[in-house]
Amino acid sequence: MDWVKIKTFDNLYQAEFLKDILLEQGVNAVIVNNRDSMLLIGDIELYVPKDMEDQANAIIEEYYGLTMIDSFIMEKPVRNYQDFIESKGIETIFKEREDLRFGLKTFELFVRNEDIDKVRPYLDPDNIQGWRTVAICHREQQIRYRCILLEEKEIDTMVLKIKDMNYKLQDIYLFARDKDFLLAKEVLNKLEGWQPVAEFDQIHKSEIREELLTNKGIPVIIKQEGGNFKLYVPEREKDMALELILSHKKWMKLRTYNSLVEAQSDQNKLLENGINASIVTMKDSMFLIGGYDLYVSDDDVQDALKILGTEE
Repeated sequence: MDWVKIKTFDNLYQAEFLKDILLEQGVNAVIVNNRDSMLLIGDIELYVPKDMEDQANAIIEEYYGLTMIDSFIMEKPVRNYQDFIESKGIETIFKEREDLRFGLKTFELFVRNEDIDKVRPYLDPDNIQGWRTVAICHREQQIRYRCILLEEKEIDTMVLKIKDMNYKLQDIYLFARDKDFLLAKEVLNKLEGWQPVAEFDQIHKSEIREELLTNKGIPVIIKQEGGNFKLYVPEREKDMALELILSHKKWMKLRTYNSLVEAQSDQNKLLENGINASIVTMKDSMFLIGGYDLYVSDDDVQDALKILGTEE
């Protein structure tokens, strides 16, 4: 495949942002980082296949000069953050985009690059006045189900994604207005209409089962209680969820990825071929190290390796 350089950047954040946009629009893209980590000199370059150059340039023209400050798979929480930022006198740009890889809509909030220093203080959850944090998760679907629960009680929500220095998602903060804080905490603590179906002593074990159930269309909320992690599902889904959990076989780690996009791409290949596959985040929240582990059932390992072209 012939590759062509389409953009050079001074910072990795902007390069990673545009790379993700291109991937979501079905354009292959890779970053070549020539920057010396000690001297901070050299270029950060973005490449695409030559036959996708025109398409990539059209996408970049739309987004270049903007910095994304928030995104989520529900509109209202992003709109509320937009209102908060604009109340500080900062102009924002709101975009709705469909991720062609997964067929999902994403709602995104941007500021112009020249305004990033103005908005930077409000990328810190501690500086969000008028709102209080009611939950922190590192998986978008976990925040989504909590948002739905709160909005069913007519409680406004706001979401803010926090990323590390390498532009990797670290945590997602869910906020409720100050006046609704106590009620919001009560709603998320009671999980009315949801029933526990499993309990594990480690988060990655609960996330494996979460993936198993969500791949079958069953919503799951993981709630930490004491030192354990409980899986809750809607009452109407309890019997099906229990059956799936009890019937699942031993899971084996197939591969570890640095990129969530790459992990999801391989997961989709396996799901399309009838193999259940789960992604587990192993990133250490303090040291920001680790990656994304892809798990399959032990008796699917060889077939999965064949599908991914890595048969051992």
